[in-house]
Amino acid sequence: MGDAEVILGSGPNAGLRVAAGFLAPAHARIMPEDEGVVIEALARHAMVSVAGVDCRRSPLRPGQPARVGDGAGNFVTVVLEGDKAPPEEAFRTVLPGVGQRFKIGRDQDCAIRLKHPLVRGAHATLGRDSDGKLWIKDRSTVSGTFVNGERASGTRILGLGDVIQIGPFSAQVSSNRLVEVDRGSAVDVSVDGAWIEVVEKGRRKPLLQQVKLRLDSASFTAVVGVSGAGKSTLLRLVSGQTAPSRGSVSYNGLDLARHRGAFLKLLGFVPQDDTIHADLKVEEGLDFQARLRLASDTSPAERKQRIDKVLSLVGLEEQANQLVHSLSGGQRKRAAIAGELINDPPILFLDEPTSGLDPGLDKRMTYLLRLLADQGRTVVMVTHSIANLDLCDQLVLVAPGGYVAYVGSPGEVTDYFGAESLSDVFLMLESPEKVEAVLGELGTLPNMGNDLSPPPKDAVLAQSGRVDGLPSPIAVGSLGWHRALIHQTLIYAGRYVKLLSRDRSALGYSLLQGIAVTLLVALVSPARMNAVTWSTPALILGSASVWFGMVNSVRELVKERPIWKRERMAGALLPAYLMSKIAVLGGLAALQAASMVVALDLSMGLPASHRLISPAVGLLVSLWLGNLAGIGSGLAVSAVAPSADRAMAVLPYLLVPQLVLSGALFNLHQFASLAYLIAGRSAVAAVGGVAGVLPDQALTRHLYPVTRTGLYIDWLVLVALVVASLAVTWRLMAAGRNAR
Repeated sequence: MGDAEVILGSGPNAGLRVAAGFLAPAHARIMPEDEGVVIEALARHAMVSVAGVDCRRSPLRPGQPARVGDGAGNFVTVVLEGDKAPPEEAFRTVLPGVGQRFKIGRDQDCAIRLKHPLVRGAHATLGRDSDGKLWIKDRSTVSGTFVNGERASGTRILGLGDVIQIGPFSAQVSSNRLVEVDRGSAVDVSVDGAWIEVVEKGRRKPLLQQVKLRLDSASFTAVVGVSGAGKSTLLRLVSGQTAPSRGSVSYNGLDLARHRGAFLKLLGFVPQDDTIHADLKVEEGLDFQARLRLASDTSPAERKQRIDKVLSLVGLEEQANQLVHSLSGGQRKRAAIAGELINDPPILFLDEPTSGLDPGLDKRMTYLLRLLADQGRTVVMVTHSIANLDLCDQLVLVAPGGYVAYVGSPGEVTDYFGAESLSDVFLMLESPEKVEAVLGELGTLPNMGNDLSPPPKDAVLAQSGRVDGLPSPIAVGSLGWHRALIHQTLIYAGRYVKLLSRDRSALGYSLLQGIAVTLLVALVSPARMNAVTWSTPALILGSASVWFGMVNSVRELVKERPIWKRERMAGALLPAYLMSKIAVLGGLAALQAASMVVALDLSMGLPASHRLISPAVGLLVSLWLGNLAGIGSGLAVSAVAPSADRAMAVLPYLLVPQLVLSGALFNLHQFASLAYLIAGRSAVAAVGGVAGVLPDQALTRHLYPVTRTGLYIDWLVLVALVVASLAVTWRLMAAGRNAR
């Protein structure tokens, strides 16, 4: 650049002439002004994107990529040479003196101000004690403060060379100041000799072998290969979802297996499944994502501003108030990307984001990811489409047998293999045998050496179809953990209530089913009830309460599995998620129990007996606890079921034993003790005890309680079954058994 403006276009008079049909003769101009260099679109339909943001006119800083084209993904790249300008805000300061302390955070009064959605207003305190020791203290935040990749709990003493990380910002302690670690805002990823192996039928099978690659920060990488080669497995490896059995994965030089917590909230991951509930509006779904992922002190106005920004980035401003299920496939994928951009992650992984899209939408989606990388993110995309790979900086080709056959420029892959097209390369590498032959000829077949030996005893061998369990993002039991638990439970419960209220017909059926069963029982029961005739209504009502709980809950976890799996990766707490389910379903159970008691009172009247407890209170508690026990069993099944249909198919096997082992139909003999594991037995006994049913000496001698203590024991058994079922559910989900 001199002192004169430069015209970029396809015409003969353009100073920067590119003979491309998508450029106008005078498409844009770059000109010096008092404040620096400016780039401006000239043609009516010209597109100019600076640092990933579309504009008509923008300052152009040295080293900042500008894309000039037609907005459909055809562009030329302009980079202004020169030294990069220092960032306006940086993680650097003179170290505090003896007795001094500095506040670090997002607030205006912070000595070190770091503006990022993951940083709290007052995030941490940096100080020096009277002995001259430098220290840092996290202020009970969820996203945390990390020193050398390890979460700082309490007051952490700092030494020379220690690296502090808050959100995406890092700084190193020098002799007299904090020095920013200059990586831009992105994350570089290195994989060194990594293996992924699964255990199938007692034998180890490699899915990835001796993977060695590097993903530069602020770059756009496409991972391609034939079906079944291991593309998605590689994505799970580099995103930290599966630890390698051998070798390592590093983020910014830190071993990801050891320091995963430091990067848990810094990565975005877009799976193939939708990650926003279909019955929420786009803006509603993003608001719940923002409340879960952003700093807890983020105001509603700040959340709204962030949501509007990400909707603008992905081009969904007009769809903000549409229900997600009404969006097209491409729009749903963009909504999922918007959800991942809520907390402004420096690294973004996407699994088949263009799957099912037509060629035009495929190109637009790839172009969108190009712009996201231009904004300073490290973007990694698995794709089966090879039409628009020229928009990427780097291509990773995964071949059958788990080999990474090529890492480099997309434009050089065909020359590397001596093929006419990338499709021909896929044909050359369509089987493990062909892969080994081709790579052997190229001299790039990995030298396994000692890697053929069994893995170390402490190696992580992934079970087929399972993902490694993720650690808690914050120390369990700490003040920050308790704050996060309450915060997330309220968010999850609010979202669940919103979803239930959105499907009003299903909610109405749930509330009416108890009334319908009660009225049916009243219709066929004798006009005058007594201690003998109450035994049949007690059996039906007690069993039905358990059934209602199972029916209401058996699909609740499995249908949300892709969404929960992603939220868990982002640092969501499993106890908060389960507590929200119990709170909302328990409230629904209370309404069902109350409606049954009212319907019973209005139709056939409540039992006259008062020898144990008030009939209304006793029936309400008994029916509610029976429903809760059914909810617990349903959630346990939902945690392990592979699909919602399979969960419903298991339901009859849960319902029938509630009747058979209730003890009211058959003399259980040696199965009497086993019946205590069945919620129906205690629910029927409690309802019958409240109704004053007299035990039949031959059949129900030990079923119905005749004392208040006996009734309390039945209630206690139901509570114990609820706790046991939730413990099983928690165990299954914590171990990753539901992440199929």
